[in-house]
Amino acid sequence: MSFQMFKLNLPMLENTAKSIEIPFLPTSLWGLTTGLSLILVLLACGMYAWYQKRLKAILDGAEDVANLAAKKERLEAEINQCQDWLKNNREELLRLDAERKQQEELRQVLTNLLTNVAQEQQKVDDLSKESTNLQSVISTLAQDRDRITNEIANGKGLFDQIQNDIIKAKVEIENTQCQLGAIVQRSQEENRKLNTLEQKVKELSSEKIRLENEIERYQNRLDNMIKELQRLDAERKQQELLRQELESLQLKITCLQQELKNILMSVSQHEIKYQELIVEVNVKQAQLEEIKGEIKRSNEELEGIKRPVGIGVGTGDKGSYDDLFKIKPECFMAEVFPSGKYENRTEIQSLSEMLQSLKNQRLSFPKRTVYAFHTSLKINDISPITVLAGISGTGKTLLPVKYAEAMGMHNMVVSVQPRWDSPHDLFGFYNYMEHKYKGTDLARALIRMDPYNFREQIKDEERMADRILLVLLDEMNLARIEYYFSEFLSKLELRRAIKNAGADNRSIAEFVLETGPLYNTGKEKSNGKGEFRLWVGRNVIFVGTMNEDESTQTLSDKVLDRANVLRFGKPSNDRTGIQNELTMVESQNKFLPYNLWEEWIKKPPPKDSWISDINERINRVNDALEKVGRPFGHRVQQAMREYVANYPGVDDGHTHKIAFADQIEQKVIPKLRGIDIMGSHLNETLDIIHRLIDELGDEELSKVFSESKKDRSMGTFVWRGVTREVQGNE
Repeated sequence: MSFQMFKLNLPMLENTAKSIEIPFLPTSLWGLTTGLSLILVLLACGMYAWYQKRLKAILDGAEDVANLAAKKERLEAEINQCQDWLKNNREELLRLDAERKQQEELRQVLTNLLTNVAQEQQKVDDLSKESTNLQSVISTLAQDRDRITNEIANGKGLFDQIQNDIIKAKVEIENTQCQLGAIVQRSQEENRKLNTLEQKVKELSSEKIRLENEIERYQNRLDNMIKELQRLDAERKQQELLRQELESLQLKITCLQQELKNILMSVSQHEIKYQELIVEVNVKQAQLEEIKGEIKRSNEELEGIKRPVGIGVGTGDKGSYDDLFKIKPECFMAEVFPSGKYENRTEIQSLSEMLQSLKNQRLSFPKRTVYAFHTSLKINDISPITVLAGISGTGKTLLPVKYAEAMGMHNMVVSVQPRWDSPHDLFGFYNYMEHKYKGTDLARALIRMDPYNFREQIKDEERMADRILLVLLDEMNLARIEYYFSEFLSKLELRRAIKNAGADNRSIAEFVLETGPLYNTGKEKSNGKGEFRLWVGRNVIFVGTMNEDESTQTLSDKVLDRANVLRFGKPSNDRTGIQNELTMVESQNKFLPYNLWEEWIKKPPPKDSWISDINERINRVNDALEKVGRPFGHRVQQAMREYVANYPGVDDGHTHKIAFADQIEQKVIPKLRGIDIMGSHLNETLDIIHRLIDELGDEELSKVFSESKKDRSMGTFVWRGVTREVQGNE
C-alpha cells in the first residue's frame, strides 16, 4: 500500500511553521489498513493450517501411489505459493512498522492541529482521497477473495469477515465526515487496537516459526512415506510377477495332469486292445493254418481235375461276377422315383420345397445349415467329400438322407465298421476259393453310375449315369479313413484334371477293382490277372458322418483339405415338439437329372465385386494359420472360392460374407483343433480369425469361437461346433 504526501498550509501556524511539508496519515485509516493487512496474514495462516490438515488427510487415506505422488506435487506447489505470499506480506509489515514509527513522531503535531476546522476539512478531503485508494485496494482484495474462495471452500467465512470489516471501514469514514468530534476518541481506540494487533503480529510471527518447523517435519515425514510407498510398490510388482508365474505353473500342472490322465486312459485302452489283438492274432493264425491246408488240398484237386468248360488255371467264367452285375442295389429299385425326371426346376425352388418337406415331417434343421450342406455337395469336384461331425443324436445321418429324398437323389447308407483296413471293405473282393467276386452294394451302384465302362455287362435300361447318387459313409471314423478311403479319395480328386474323358485320358482317375482271373473274351491280360476299371463321376456324391468321442479316429490333414466339415453343436433348448428322427414318408416321385444339377454349378467369376474381397480374406486367414504351422495350399483356396460362387443367392450384397464365414467354420477352424494352447502364436492367430469372423457379421459363430478361445480345460484348442437357431419362417 502506498501513502500520499500532501502539503499542509495552516494560517494559525504561520508564525511558528512556514509551509512545512510532512507526511500525514490519519490514525484510524492507518489502523484500518494495518488491520486489513493482519487479516490477510491471518487468512494466509488459516490457509496454511487448512492445507496442513488436508495434507494429513491425504497422507492418512492414500491408497494409490500414483495419486499420492500427484497430490504431493500439487501440495508442494501450493505450499511454495503460500510461503512466497507470507514472505511478501512480512516485508509489507516491516515497511508498515517503519511508517508507524514515523507516524508516532507526528502524532503530537497532529493532536494540536485537530482543533482547526480548516485542517479537519483538509483532513476530510484527504480521507476522501484515501477512500478512493481504499476502493482500489478493496477491489484487489475482492479479486483475491474470489480466487481464494475457488481454491479453498472452507475459507469463505474469513472472506465474509473481511468484507464486513471493509463495510465497517466505509461506515467509519462516513461517520468521520459527519462527526468530526469523535475523531480523537476513535484515534485513541485505534491506538489500542494497534497495540493489540502488534501483539498479535508477534504471536503470529512465533506461530509462523512454529508452522515452518511443522512444515519441515511433515515434509520429512512425507519424503519418508514416499520412499516407503516406492518400496512397497516394488514389492507389489514383484509379488504380482510371482503370482502370474504361480498361475502359469498351476495351469501347466493342470494341463500335465490332464495329459497324464489321458495317457493313462490311452495306455489302459491300448492294453485292452493289445490283449484283444493277441487273441485275434492267435485266432487268425489258426485260421491261416487251416486256410493253408485248404489251399494245399485245393491245389492237389486242381492238378487232377479239369473244369467242365475247359478254362485253365488263372481264368474265371462269367458267373464269377454275377454278384456285381446281376444283383441290383436296393436304391435303384423301380419303386424309387417312378415318375421319371424333373424337366424344368430351379435351384431355389428345389431348396424351398426341400425345406418345406423337412418342416412337414417335423424335422428341425436351420436354413443356414441346409444351404451349407447343399453348397458343399455342389463343389464335390474339388472337395470330394462332405463330413458331418459332432456328438451323437444331432441329425448328422438324418440330414443327408432327407436331403436326398426331397431333392430327388438316390441315396445309399454305408455303415463303416471298426475292422475296415482296405478298399476291399468298401467294394468287395474276389474269393479265390469259391472263384467268385464278393461285391458290395456300393460297388454294384457305382458300376451302374459309370457312363463309360461295363457296356457289355449292364443293360442300358439298368444304367443310372443320368441320375445322382448320394453315398453316406455312416460313422466313417470308426476305422482309419486313410486305410479304406484314401486311395479312392485320391482318384476322386484326379478326375478334376480330366478335360476329355477318353479311355486313355481317364485311366489315371479310374479306380481299379481287383477281380481275379477274368473270363475268356479274347482280351485276357498277359499276366493272368483281371481287373475292372471304375469311373466315378460328379454324379456320385460322398458324405460322411463322424461322432466325436474316445472311440473314433481324427481326420488327417489330407482328408481335411479335401473335405468340407460341418460340425454340429449340441442341440438348442428351444426345440420343444421337434424331433429329428428317421420317419417313413412318401419320397419324391421324380428324380433330379444330373444335367440339371450341372446347370446349378457355377465357377468363380473373374471380376465379380466380391472376388477381390474374398481373395483378400483368404490371404489374411492363410497368413494367420502360417503362424501356427497350419497353412493351406492352392487347392483349399480354390475350393473356398468355388464354395462362395455356388452359395445360393451369392449375388445379393451380403451373402458372400455368410458363405465365407461357412468356409472358416468348415475348413479353417478344423485345422486348429488340437494345437497346444501354450503355443507362442496361437492366441495371435485366434485373434486374427476372430476379428475376421466379426467383420463377416456371423454373430453365432463369433460367440462360440470366443468361448473356444477361452476354454483351456483340455490344454489344446477345442472346437465343438455352432448350434444354429431355427428361425420362425424356416
